[in-house]
Amino acid sequence: GLNLAFLHQFLSLLSIVIPRWSSKEAGLLLSHGIFLMLRTYLSLVVARLDGELVRDLVAGNGKAFLWGIVKWCGLGGFASYTNAMIKFLESKVSIAFRTRLTRYIHDLYLNENLNYYKLHNLDGGVGHGADQFITQDLTLFCAAAANLYSSLGKPFVDLCVFSFQLYRSLGPLALSGLMSNYFLTASILRRLSPPFGKLKAVEGRKEGDFRSLHARLIANAEEVAFYGGADIEKTFLNKEYKSLKSWMEGIYMLKIRYNILEDFILKYSWSAYGYLLASLPVFLPAWGGIGGAAEMVDSLEKGGRERNRMKDFITNKRLMLSLADAGGRMMYSIKDLSELAGYTSRVYTLISTLHRVHANAYYLRSGQNELYSLSDVQGTIQKG
Repeated sequence: GLNLAFLHQFLSLLSIVIPRWSSKEAGLLLSHGIFLMLRTYLSLVVARLDGELVRDLVAGNGKAFLWGIVKWCGLGGFASYTNAMIKFLESKVSIAFRTRLTRYIHDLYLNENLNYYKLHNLDGGVGHGADQFITQDLTLFCAAAANLYSSLGKPFVDLCVFSFQLYRSLGPLALSGLMSNYFLTASILRRLSPPFGKLKAVEGRKEGDFRSLHARLIANAEEVAFYGGADIEKTFLNKEYKSLKSWMEGIYMLKIRYNILEDFILKYSWSAYGYLLASLPVFLPAWGGIGGAAEMVDSLEKGGRERNRMKDFITNKRLMLSLADAGGRMMYSIKDLSELAGYTSRVYTLISTLHRVHANAYYLRSGQNELYSLSDVQGTIQKG
């Protein structure tokens, strides 16, 4: 789950994948962060340009409207490049994390201390599923950790930037309404969110058990064929798959209920609330920030206020959509964090078990009686 144990485990793994600030991984994260900040700035420019286009269209200003279209296309090309680089750098960060962890685990797993033998034959910490830990679980952890940077870090920056812009445009009442809405939504979703981390961890263990049965069948195919044990092996495989299937169907049922609630709150209730806030400069100009101040100015030419009101509404709507998207990704990241906690627990368990086995301190397998452990042997070595 999302607790101090998860934070400790994640920071321990993070110290492996980013050993120093001058490392390649730190450089990739810095580059990724620069492009994420650039994408936030482009969102602000797009919001303003969108409002100007609508204003010029309503005013019938063809020359300004066409020039706005040219700027829109140029900005769109640059934004497309930025989005592509964000995805590319996220993939690079993921593979860099995986490379660091894989090398670290291989150094512990395959060395002169025979840890690969001890892990499978003497210790019960990870069972016979070490291959799944090193391949599947490690890959999922690295992908989730790399995605966390953009799914949690960028939305937080977007929330700060867009909230400030809306504070200037709509005033303090709108901003306080937005913040209270976010905290209320986060509290509701956090309280009603299933424990996805624990569910994913159990799913990974069941996948490993099913996989190990197939690996055992392949390793002992000759004996199974000689003794005619295909039916028994089939029974074991079907039973294990049925258990895995039931567990995954239970997770899907939990996700359906949670996704319905999440989708309604983040898409529809937030949109309705945003329209109310966007109307503040028109109906409550004294509380409407810059937009409200413009409403109270009477020196505008006839029809000019309507055009600027349209421009401000479109700009504020675009900002609120971007803000809602950032808030939505922050809320969605609760589920992503829970799944990351499950992957972190699996990878941390493997690495801690390898360190323990390297020190000749073993855990018993289930149903196995302890005869002796090398960690209990005491004595001195005398030479000569």
